[in-house]
Amino acid sequence: MSVRPAAVGSFLRAAPPDRLPEVVAEHLRTWFPVDAVELLLSDLTLSALWPVLDPEADAGGPLEQRCFGSQQPVTDSGSGRVLLPLTTWGDRLGVLRVQLTGPPGRDDVAQLTTVADELALALRAAD
Repeated sequence: MSVRPAAVGSFLRAAPPDRLPEVVAEHLRTWFPVDAVELLLSDLTLSALWPVLDPEADAGGPLEQRCFGSQQPVTDSGSGRVLLPLTTWGDRLGVLRVQLTGPPGRDDVAQLTTVADELALALRAAD
């Protein structure tokens, strides 16, 4: 197990609540081969996923909705995109969309899932 994903929790606990998405994005860009990061949060009706880091970015599409509904990571190996559910204590919060520079490996997905879990916990605690 890598030290990288576990360390993100201490950064999140030290960050102000309104900076949690930026802290995770910075962590991912520092430690992973990432082209882009977006946090998609669900609306109150749980019917749409809206971007937080870049409000002009695309909202969640069918793959993001599949990740959100199934609460399982979804990988698009052809594009290097990894979609990770943000859930804590049974509450679905959203999806972390990560665009890698290459195809994701099994270890990449496991480490990114740990980061997403830490973010979900921090978001719920900040709520």
